[in-house]
Amino acid sequence: MTRLSLRQSITVWALIPMAIFSLIMLTFSIAWTWRNVVTVVNERNEKLAQVSAIALRGHAKQPPPNAGEICQSLDHQSKQIRGTLYIVSGNGQIVCASSGARLTIGMTLENDLRSLIAPDRAASLSSTLGDSPYIASAAPIADTPWTVLLEESRANVFAPTYSFLIAMSTLMFALLVFAFLILWFGIQRIVEPLSAVTAQAERVAAGHTFIPPDVSGPVDVEALVTAFNHMVTRLRRQRDTLHDYATRTLHSQEEERKRISRDLHDETAQDLVGLMQRIDLCRLQAGENPQLIPALDELADLTSNTLLGVRRMSHALRPLILEDLGLVAALQTITEDLGRQLTDARISCQVIGDERRLPPETELTAFRIVQEALTNVRKHARYASWVYVTVQFQPDLLQVSVEDDGPGFRLTQSDVRSNSDHLGLLGMKERAELLGGMLDIHSQPRQGTRVTLTLPLT
Repeated sequence: MTRLSLRQSITVWALIPMAIFSLIMLTFSIAWTWRNVVTVVNERNEKLAQVSAIALRGHAKQPPPNAGEICQSLDHQSKQIRGTLYIVSGNGQIVCASSGARLTIGMTLENDLRSLIAPDRAASLSSTLGDSPYIASAAPIADTPWTVLLEESRANVFAPTYSFLIAMSTLMFALLVFAFLILWFGIQRIVEPLSAVTAQAERVAAGHTFIPPDVSGPVDVEALVTAFNHMVTRLRRQRDTLHDYATRTLHSQEEERKRISRDLHDETAQDLVGLMQRIDLCRLQAGENPQLIPALDELADLTSNTLLGVRRMSHALRPLILEDLGLVAALQTITEDLGRQLTDARISCQVIGDERRLPPETELTAFRIVQEALTNVRKHARYASWVYVTVQFQPDLLQVSVEDDGPGFRLTQSDVRSNSDHLGLLGMKERAELLGGMLDIHSQPRQGTRVTLTLPLT
């Protein structure tokens, strides 16, 4: 089920009750108005019928009047009122009619009109809402057996009422539209600041620069936007502080690596060289005791291997080739070094794009991440049949990937952040993020591993 937005929810829940209430009020108003109009029309027509009856009776010269005298004055009387006049006998037969009448002389009235004929009272049709296009009222002519019947076209009588009801409905609709527009602008004042807050929250979550949204809208919304701006500003300061701290920590680590590398090269390696020279002197002096020579040879081999390991460690801690020749040369060197260790694997380093020197921090970050990735290959994917390192130079970014067909593993983003077994991966991600980059690690059991580093160059 699709969930409504805040703007849609407020509009629906405010507009629907408003529309229902307006419809009820309009229906009630129309019904009440129509009922009153019907009552007024019936009363008016009864009065007109009574007045016509009195007028016709007055035109007679001698009582009791005869039908001829009544009919002679009928046309004159019909000109005084709007509608058609009939003289009807007690049995409902039309005696005479004014000009333009729809019923002819001698016709007998229908049942509903015949019900109006009464010698002692005026009457109107009980309802003017029926199917008949005419309305009628009747009044008896005093001292005669006849009745005056007044008939009018429903359309003519209720035309002003129809116009009024249409005008009232139109006005009600216009008021509803006006209320909706006011409601819409009111919702905009509430929703727009909240939408701006949401957009900025998404920008911050994506790693972009925070731009404080304008503080506007109702008081509660202004308080929310102000609190949000204050919160994000404080978090940004804390993030910048952590970023500076992490940067200084990494710089300190690199300086410590250089110091240890220098100590290993200048002290430990020199001591091992001196030890090998003393072993050679001992071998020369062991001519009188030949059984010591094999032990001295074994000790010399051990010392030589230790010296190689110390020099390898010194070079790993402080990659001088990175400082002298750049990132590509350093990556090719550690790739070749891995190839000497994994002799059964096909290992290569490929460069795509125009190779160039990059800022020292960028080159160092890329080198350390690839170094850690290759170390993981050496530890966990020793039986991989191939390992590919790809360096891609683009105008505005650097992309380096390390891919192998080793055993792979199952890994989620939460594992990288929280699992102590993946501290190396966590360090790689933190290094990438310090330069505004991104590290993507994709691996599945028995499907190998691919580590992709993307660093911006602008």
